[in-house]
Amino acid sequence: MTNPFRDQEKFMRACDQTTGTLNKDQYQLYCNLIKEEFDELCASNNIVDDLDALIDILVVLAFLY
Repeated sequence: MTNPFRDQEKFMRACDQTTGTLNKDQYQLYCNLIKEEFDELCASNNIVDDLDALIDILVVLAFLY
């Protein structure tokens, strides 16, 4: 079985993102992504779009470190 956290770390490193240390630019990027998804959630008119935005927020939060 694969470890999604390890897979995410590999992906982040491949995209020149840091892992395990605070990177202020990367942190700001993640904050902007969360705000964008939150705005989509607030503008949503159906459960499918609600769930899409919420899942996207959870994914960003899970790997914000």
